[in-house]
Order: sequence, then structure tokens, then C-alpha cells
Amino acid sequence: MLFRNCTFASKHVSIGSEESGGVRNITIQDSVLGAIGDTSPGFQPGIHLKAERGRGGYIEHVVMERLQFIGPQSQPIFVSMFYSGTSCPNSVFWR
Repeated sequence: MLFRNCTFASKHVSIGSEESGGVRNITIQDSVLGAIGDTSPGFQPGIHLKAERGRGGYIEHVVMERLQFIGPQSQPIFVSMFYSGTSCPNSVFWR
């Protein structure tokens, strides 16, 4: 999936969450991300990669190039391995 020359005005872009089949080959280029017009402080990542332990999914081959982040941001990229907040005995693998 390719996102090029886009303006994402809803605070952030999320990839993943309840993905059991996996997500791969995502490219975001030459785009604007952030809370456009929102000056409120707080947790507002530009890119949110989120996975759920125990679902068996994966997120791989994500490319981000020439992005502009605007508005209040605590982190440009946030990775969450416990999206629902529940614990699971399964292992998480980084590639």
C-alpha cells in the first residue's frame, strides 16, 4: 500500500491493532501528519504501530520517507505491543 502526498489531519496514522493475518509493505512518503489546528497537549504520535499479543499477526516492511509532523507531539512514532492492555503468554518477535 502506498500513501504519497497525503495530509492526515486526524492526529495520527495507525497501522495494525487486531491484525491476525498481518500487515506488510506499507509506504508513506511526502506527507503531512499531525493534529492540524489542535493545540491541546498530550499523547499524540504521528505514526502508531499497534499489535496484540496472541493474535498471530505481524507488521513488517513499513517505509516512511519525507514526512512532516505538525501540532503537539510526544513521539513521532509509537509502537504498542499490548494494544488492548491484556497480557498473553505468547512471545513477541522483532525482525
